Amino acid sequence: MLNPNIEQTAIQKKEKSKAIYNAEFKMMAKRLREIHPQCEQCGNDNYLMVHHKDKDKLNNAEDNLEVLCFDCHKIHHPHLRIPPWMSKSNVL
Repeated sequence: MLNPNIEQTAIQKKEKSKAIYNAEFKMMAKRLREIHPQCEQCGNDNYLMVHHKDKDKLNNAEDNLEVLCFDCHKIHHPHLRIPPWMSKSNVL
């Protein structure tokens, strides 16, 4: 059985993520990936993500967002882990 404190922390992180990456952000991210079908830094077109330039996840102004591939996004966030949708079975 998991430590209840660890389990609670995981639940809190998931809820916080849902609040930050809400439907409005998801729609904006989808639109930006349509406008920029390649990484804005290296030109890669696989595993695209939307990065907050000022690192404020609540600042979803279009001029604060950029489309990056996983590798370029990881430069800004070294702790970034491979999300489940990037598994080999979900190649974009």
